[in-house]
Amino acid sequence: MRLAGRPAEAVARLEAAAAANPRDADIWLNLGLAYSDARRFADAERALDEALRLAPDYPDVKLARARVAYFREDFAEAQRRLAATPDSEEARTLGGQISVARRATPRWRLDAFVSRADLTERLPSQTRAGLAATRGLGGGRLATVSGEYARQFGREDAYLEGLVGARRGYLAVGATPDADFRPEWQVRGGLYADPVSVGLEWTAQVGADAAWSRYPTGDVRTVQPSLTLARGDAALITARWINTLDEQDDYRSGYAIRGVFAVMPHLRLSAGWADAPESTQGITTDVRAASVGVAVELGHDLTLRLDAVHEMRPAYDRDELTLGMTRRF
Repeated sequence: MRLAGRPAEAVARLEAAAAANPRDADIWLNLGLAYSDARRFADAERALDEALRLAPDYPDVKLARARVAYFREDFAEAQRRLAATPDSEEARTLGGQISVARRATPRWRLDAFVSRADLTERLPSQTRAGLAATRGLGGGRLATVSGEYARQFGREDAYLEGLVGARRGYLAVGATPDADFRPEWQVRGGLYADPVSVGLEWTAQVGADAAWSRYPTGDVRTVQPSLTLARGDAALITARWINTLDEQDDYRSGYAIRGVFAVMPHLRLSAGWADAPESTQGITTDVRAASVGVAVELGHDLTLRLDAVHEMRPAYDRDELTLGMTRRF
């Protein structure tokens, strides 16, 4: 089943075989490869670690571990694992593939956007623009420097931020010189567990994001536990529980849910709904918002996005249209 391109069926049968024969390294090896074919890389790593524990000198297991790292695009780790694998034609072929991939993989990513928002109650429109440069550091690590300009109600702010991240978390620090309505400074971060299988080719991942923001009116602190369901690259659904201690030290809470779906190989649609507190101009208000978006991949290196949001605030409604671009090189 695995070799015939039916990894989900292979996983189910191999899981049963592993439960019945837990000391059979070959079963764990094939289970790891089936998980990898299903893009369940965390499960693949665990199965292959068990195979390696049972058979520490098994060359096929060592090669499979290198292959899984290659498939999840951690090319430095794949090369490190391959160095511990006995020489063979398969190992040399994989080594060539890793070398080609390392040369071809984009190391830089540039994100840019511009948006305009119209408000009801005859209030003036708002504009935003942003630019972010990201450098891939290998092994799933990255560093980003970004800036965002915003103009609203006749005032302007420019927010600058630096971020470092890895596969299971990130930390960011930002500030706004001479801030009017953006944070004077902000520290935010997130931690995420390994995805786990929940059946029918879906995985679940829990995580939490937190931020501490200093506004001219006071401090705003947020914690957002989240649950993400994914079906490979075809669908991604994230739900967040938003908890805020506002500038008056009052507790507020809400939620947000967003889905991204691949309707064609190079076309993704997104939709979301939120009913949660939001800090704007240093004042926290309850906002309900509906969003839709479309992303089109123009080859491997360029993605264009168009997003629309309708917000319902206590004092006015707000409609924002955002045009974004991602360039990899």
